[in-house]
Amino acid sequence: MCVRNCCFLLLCIGLLVVRPATAQNPFDDSTAGNPFAQMEEAAETPGDQMAAAIDSGSIAAVRRLLDAGMSPDTMVYGGPALQWATYDDRYYVVKLLVDRGADVDLTDEYGNTTLMVASSQGSVKIVKLLLDKDANVNAVEKLYGLSALQNACEAGNDEVFDLLVEHGADIKHVDKYGGNCLEEAAFSGAKSIVEKLQAKGLKSKWPLHVAAGLGNTEQVKKLLADGADPSKANDGWKNTPLHFAAGAQHLEVAKLLKEKDANLDAKNVFGATPLHYAANEDNLEFAKWLVEQGADINAVDEEGMTVRDWSGEQVDEYLGTKGAEYGEWEEEMEE
Repeated sequence: MCVRNCCFLLLCIGLLVVRPATAQNPFDDSTAGNPFAQMEEAAETPGDQMAAAIDSGSIAAVRRLLDAGMSPDTMVYGGPALQWATYDDRYYVVKLLVDRGADVDLTDEYGNTTLMVASSQGSVKIVKLLLDKDANVNAVEKLYGLSALQNACEAGNDEVFDLLVEHGADIKHVDKYGGNCLEEAAFSGAKSIVEKLQAKGLKSKWPLHVAAGLGNTEQVKKLLADGADPSKANDGWKNTPLHFAAGAQHLEVAKLLKEKDANLDAKNVFGATPLHYAANEDNLEFAKWLVEQGADINAVDEEGMTVRDWSGEQVDEYLGTKGAEYGEWEEEMEE
């Protein structure tokens, strides 16, 4: 997972509605004894009510709100109800909202469409539904200028990628930082998508980065032997080949780069180091190797998040034994 999605998911954690641990038939219209019906009644705003209904997984609950006159385009915590339903891959809720007239191209405050969210999550059925309803396949969001196709490439989902391309997605789109679909796919190690893009003539001016992301050790060796800079950051995103190797979890490539004195603590546009990415993937072997090679265990990104803040369970525990610290943002959340 790349840093922008990591940070976005952390933001969503703070917005999630607490969910009762009670099973409920999604098609059950009854309200008696239904904790989600009580949540709907207690909610203060239409957005809160819609969030509670969607989180319940109850199509009947969402239908009740719509039948009572609530708009299918009700905004839920900064984004349309369609997106809120998509985060949990609630296909039938999305279908109900669309059937009731929801605008499939309505965006959240950052310009993300529901198609972008579904593509990022690999929600194939929802992607198909949105495309069948003529969702704008080439819309771009505001922050980075990313498209749904770039999200699918980063997620490494071949089926979503194929669907978007079949519906006219622009494979040559370049985001605000100069990145293209091929580089997004390579960063996640999505080899089959890279091959499809290359077959369509798409290229990258960062061959060492791409080879590192794909784990192509022979190509990495050749490029390094030819004089490629192992610490060269790409335009805009400022990722080095080692960032790509860490993001796609290719330790052997990382070792080759280190032999040529790659900068272990290089920071990209988000202030994240390769160790941040290894930690985010909870790749203990990769993280241990970086630490043993001298990587900074307390490196802080632009949001004040340390490597440990990014870590999965295994890496978090390991870094704790090394004295790594959490960032100030964690302390602020606890307050």
